[in-house]
Amino acid sequence: MRKFLSMTCAFGCFAFSTAIAAQDFATGGGPIMMSSSIHPEYDTAALDLAIDRAIAELGLQERAEEAAAVFTRENAVPLGFPIRSSAGSDDAQIHTAVNFVDLNSVGGIGQDYNCGTRTYDTHNGIDYLAAPFWWNQMDDNTPEVVAAARGVILFKIDGNFDRQCTTNGSQDNLVVILHDDGLVAVYRHLKSGSLTSANVGDTVEAGDFIGIIGSSGSSTAPHLHFEMQIYDANNPGGGQVVDPNAGPCGATESLWRHQPAYYDPDILSIRTHFQPPVVSSFASSCTPDQPNLADRFQPGQQAYWAVYLRNQQPGELVEMEVFRPDGTSFQNWTLGTTLTGFQPYTYWYAGAQLPANAPTGRWRMQARFQGRSVDRMFLVGNEDISGDVRVRSSVLPASRSVRSGTAATAFTTVLNAGTGDAFGCSIHTAQPFDGSFEYTGTNPATNAVTGVANALFDLPAGSAHSFVIAATPAATAIGESFDLTLRYDCVNGNAAPTIIGVNSLRLSFGAVDQPDMIAISVTSSQNGILALNGINHPGAFAIATANVGSAGPLTVRPRASGINTGEMSLTICETNPVTGQCLAARAGDVQRSFAAGETASFAVFASAASPIMFSPASRRIFVEVVDNAGVSRGSTSIAVRTQ
Repeated sequence: MRKFLSMTCAFGCFAFSTAIAAQDFATGGGPIMMSSSIHPEYDTAALDLAIDRAIAELGLQERAEEAAAVFTRENAVPLGFPIRSSAGSDDAQIHTAVNFVDLNSVGGIGQDYNCGTRTYDTHNGIDYLAAPFWWNQMDDNTPEVVAAARGVILFKIDGNFDRQCTTNGSQDNLVVILHDDGLVAVYRHLKSGSLTSANVGDTVEAGDFIGIIGSSGSSTAPHLHFEMQIYDANNPGGGQVVDPNAGPCGATESLWRHQPAYYDPDILSIRTHFQPPVVSSFASSCTPDQPNLADRFQPGQQAYWAVYLRNQQPGELVEMEVFRPDGTSFQNWTLGTTLTGFQPYTYWYAGAQLPANAPTGRWRMQARFQGRSVDRMFLVGNEDISGDVRVRSSVLPASRSVRSGTAATAFTTVLNAGTGDAFGCSIHTAQPFDGSFEYTGTNPATNAVTGVANALFDLPAGSAHSFVIAATPAATAIGESFDLTLRYDCVNGNAAPTIIGVNSLRLSFGAVDQPDMIAISVTSSQNGILALNGINHPGAFAIATANVGSAGPLTVRPRASGINTGEMSLTICETNPVTGQCLAARAGDVQRSFAAGETASFAVFASAASPIMFSPASRRIFVEVVDNAGVSRGSTSIAVRTQ
């Protein structure tokens, strides 16, 4: 359970408060001035030769050659975002992009895919800096690296010193994965001892844990260097670097399921402090920052409220406000007026002395930035909110397909499976999303909206709350089969574990209307689990669909996730919605056109060739509805196991 940070006399808080009693207003913060590079460029030939050798040793050379021979950006396996926050993190998001791939062939001059200079000469990847407190986050294991796509682990390097803050040419910790399309992904600078337990030669799925962001090798701060290249059997040691981004000075086709905006402003975190936070720069020693966090104060004490931002530009101001327990405004500030140039990471804080007669109870701070709003609860007084809090969540339907600029809505249920009450809960996007997001409470019996958008909520022990969520992509944004992960978090407990297909929302959006298949799966046990009665004993479950979008030809197909190829057989048929009988022979998929407003039902049949251990977060059967380009227009899933 997350600790609720209290400002106590262990920090000398009362003496400190008395010393500054005359100061009842203070602001500060600003950009963290970064060097142009977090690390120097590597010996790329050595890495390429190691990749070639690993492919040969694992017997994957023919497969890699065939995939690389037909590779195009249009048929590439789309990439998910490679970073997520751990359940124990206290931040809404946990990274900022610092450098992109250098696409300029002229030596000494760096140019990124957007014709900008957010790169440096010969840089072959994308650098994602952990933020807001990079050394602290690394120590707490909160910035997790995950696989961007399904693939085979070619090799891992671990055990190297991971607290570098100089570019000394030493070896870093890394994981290298060969994707099914022939691309090779390299994850560098990982924390020592944090690498995935999966073995070399094992297959990992998109979203599987890879390691923790660290600062191993030549590095000045904890960050992930994410690099992609195409295997080239005819040029040993000469793999060609591939930039996953598309832009005016780069490729025309993005490799991302949803490419983050070049300027991607967002609120990383809002926090409360007993002293102004002290954030280090790259020139500092490799020691943790001094965030001076506190979530509890007493009347008459000094308090500070801070907001931590990604990708702020001059003129983009932050509105911060503090509210009393009765909802009235205590103080508000406009911050960021002194910013003079674009910065990938900034922070701003304001402070005030709480009145001696400040009401005790649950106060709230709110930060508003570029159309985004984040709230956080803190305490004044001695209320005890400790306890066993276990937040869990689900989303239904699991997938939507909409025109960009229009809202994709779904329902989510958040429950507290613990014995202690959860307080100050909220829902946020957990990865870059070019658009807006909001949640509003609903009546679970009628689905009618109750309350106001984005309000903090409590979860008494054993209770559940339902919400309608709305993710609205920007008018020019593009997303294809993009799993928008959500963070369900309370101030006195860990966030709900992320389970793709259970509490995420798969989105596809673009410039024109498309089919939008609402899909729901049902098992005979009605608990979302298909329990197969041993090896080679078949089982089945049902799917109901409704197309709430435009008409179009679609393919409905099942696939196993987290289960090795050959370990499970899956077939599907369309069924009579009254009798449940198959309308045609079972096959690997069902292809047909769907009219607008049309409903249909299907049955999926499964058989396991080997035991499948119960792991509902990773071992699942997905039923995907895709268009002719393979883009998701609907999705549902169940967990699977053998008894």
